[in-house]
Amino acid sequence: MKRGSNKSQQSTDVDRRQVVEYLEKKTKDLFNLMYNTDVPLTALDKEVMPYIDENAGFKDPWQEGRGKAGYREGLRGFHCQFYFDCDLFQNHVALNEDMTMGRAIFDGVMNIRSLSWLFTYPLRCIIVLHFNIRKINSDGTVDFRIRDHEEMWSFGDMIEAMPLIGKVYKYGFRRLFSRAFVLACRASEYFQTIRGTDVITGRNWNRQELLKEADLGAPSYALPNLFEI
Repeated sequence: MKRGSNKSQQSTDVDRRQVVEYLEKKTKDLFNLMYNTDVPLTALDKEVMPYIDENAGFKDPWQEGRGKAGYREGLRGFHCQFYFDCDLFQNHVALNEDMTMGRAIFDGVMNIRSLSWLFTYPLRCIIVLHFNIRKINSDGTVDFRIRDHEEMWSFGDMIEAMPLIGKVYKYGFRRLFSRAFVLACRASEYFQTIRGTDVITGRNWNRQELLKEADLGAPSYALPNLFEI
C-alpha cells in the first residue's frame, strides 16, 4: 500500500488512530449494508454507491469486473437473486504511511437463506476493500472511495456446507486424502534419507551424525535440517 503520496490534502491535526477508528466504523457500516438483503435497493444507491470509485473493481473466485456502473448492477442484482445476511467476526483497517490509501478486511460467515425452509448455507468468507483517501477533515471524518472489492471463499468450506455431499467430503474424502498425504510425506522422507542429500541445499549429510546430534535413538529414518543455511 505504498502508492503515490498526497500529503497536502491530509490534515496534520488529526490523529492517525482517530482516522483508523472512523474508517473501521464507516467501512463496517458499508459492509452491513452490502451483505444483508433486508437492506432496500434505494439504500444501496444512497448510502453505498457514493463511496464507490468510478473505476472500482470487484473480484471473487468466480468472476472479475471493473467500473462503477457494473459494480452497481452486480450489487443490486445480488440482493435480488439471493436472500442472505452475514455474521461478522472481526474487521480491521490499515493505512499507508501518508494516510492516502488503505484497506479494510472483514472476516465472517455469509448465511445464504434462499432455501431457508430446507437449510441455511453458511459460507465462510474474507472480504477486502481497498480504498483511496481523498481528504481527512479536521473533525476526523474521512472522504474516501473504494477502488477494489474482493471476496475470498474456501472451496473446502463450500463443499462441506452442502447437504449430504458435505458429510461425504468431510468424513470420507478429507480423511482419506489426509492419510494418503502423510504416507506420501513418509515415503519422500525415507527416500531422501536413503539418498543422503539435502533436497534444499544439495549438500550431503550423514544419517548417524544427525541421529547423534538430535538424540533420536535409532528410528527407521532421520530428517535433515532443511532450514539450515
